[in-house]
Amino acid sequence: MMRLLIPLLFIVQMMLAWSVCLDPGHGGSDNGAVGIYYTEKEANLDVAYLTRSYLEQLPVCETVSMTRLADSYVSLVDRVEYANAGGYDRFISIHHNAFNGSVQGTETYCYTDGSPESFAFRDITHPYIVEAFGYIDRGVKTANFYVIKYTEMPSILGEASFIDYITQWDESWRFFTQWQDHVGIEGWAYCAGVCENLLSPVTPQYLSRIVDNSYPSFTTEGPNRWDHGYFGIPFGPDYTWINVSDDIHSARWNPYIPVSGWYDVSLWWVSGSNMRS
Repeated sequence: MMRLLIPLLFIVQMMLAWSVCLDPGHGGSDNGAVGIYYTEKEANLDVAYLTRSYLEQLPVCETVSMTRLADSYVSLVDRVEYANAGGYDRFISIHHNAFNGSVQGTETYCYTDGSPESFAFRDITHPYIVEAFGYIDRGVKTANFYVIKYTEMPSILGEASFIDYITQWDESWRFFTQWQDHVGIEGWAYCAGVCENLLSPVTPQYLSRIVDNSYPSFTTEGPNRWDHGYFGIPFGPDYTWINVSDDIHSARWNPYIPVSGWYDVSLWWVSGSNMRS
């Protein structure tokens, strides 16, 4: 029985094994969209590396390749030829949008006349990216973008955010500073979409989040007013404080935790001589 079991497990693993080609858009002389602190080509490459690092944790993911590994220009034709020559199971082109600095949101595309598998891949992956950033859901869409039109495997193109957005925050700054694992959470979202689409028995654990009072769902409650300060060291560029009393006051963080399970939670704050915990 044992002699039969080992080859059978090996055959099943080989049947389940799959490969992914990641396409960090733009590069080299082609910056793509441009923000104040970061360019799209930089953000695309950062996210691709993080996506690859999550995919490589999966025993069933046999190969993860990228159409560019550095800040280099790769033509659309070369990207498609590279993907098709490798015979990958899925293709993800990673992009970030731009408009006029006041628009924000997430879009995911597949080719207009693409295969049913491409549509399914798009529809499964899109909600993960939307939930990761928590930006406006601009929907799943179709387009005739070259890299998703001419690749032979199920393919999608993600526009996770508008990198030129500066109305309520600066999106390029979030990429530049890796604000609350901005790159990592997007990389994990792409990986999670692949895992669900290809029926992976496991999804890599999402590692960590850093959440402070600039987090979108940070709220404060209590009868007294909370104030904000901008006095720099040692409190950072901004902080929240309140004159304490016997009344109950609370500060609440509601972070997005994409994987259920047990987590270690650490709290850190700076106190001064005139402050109480």
